Amino acid sequence: MDKGLYVAMTGAREAMLAQSVHSNNLANASTIGFKAFYNDAVNHSIKADHGHDTRSYAMGANLSVDFTQGVMDQTGNDLDVAIAGEGFLVVQTPNFEQKLSRAGAMQLTPEGLLVDARGNPVLGDGGPIVIPEYERLTIGRDGTITIQPAGADVNETAIVGQLMRVNPPVGQMTREPDGYFVAPGGLPPIDDNVEVVSGMVEGSNTNVVMEFTKILSLGRQYELQVKLMKESRDQSEKTARLLQLS
Repeated sequence: MDKGLYVAMTGAREAMLAQSVHSNNLANASTIGFKAFYNDAVNHSIKADHGHDTRSYAMGANLSVDFTQGVMDQTGNDLDVAIAGEGFLVVQTPNFEQKLSRAGAMQLTPEGLLVDARGNPVLGDGGPIVIPEYERLTIGRDGTITIQPAGADVNETAIVGQLMRVNPPVGQMTREPDGYFVAPGGLPPIDDNVEVVSGMVEGSNTNVVMEFTKILSLGRQYELQVKLMKESRDQSEKTARLLQLS
């Protein structure tokens, strides 16, 4: 394969892959607790026998997650919480895996089980949290869930659970295809310093303007690389015709 054609192809490939990443970020601009991806392509040089660089091709680096905090949105729902600063909630997936989440939009099943928006149980210090019928519910900054039981006096309260909060180093975490996060080595220890704010959720940290601008820029880069591929092919064909005449 012509070297110039291959180099241009790698540039087009990485531009196309980067577009898909930023398109996914843009599509999740309204997803609660979503953390945007970002990726970089680096130049990989090839050395000839004489030891000097002859050409460079584009090579994609690993995808990384932007863990900056999203905007806090007030919902008025007593069951909703947003992490104030660093940290994660813990949920249990259908195959009983424990994964981490920043999406604090919660609800109750008919049986009183506290679940996230996907229906997965939100874990407390003692496992899944079950909340009986109540007149009033509050969630403290330490994740403690306190209720006024149904039919009880206004001054009668009961603690029914405490949200599990963890705070592993984000540089070591990965995001699973289901959107949850996992930390190496299994579930991190509980961190009582992680605080939550009741009645709010954390929105996506996607910067819509930046993502849209990046998609347009990558589209132009892709078109340029395709033009270079065509030019390289045309030059190869011209060279082949000249050799046939000689």
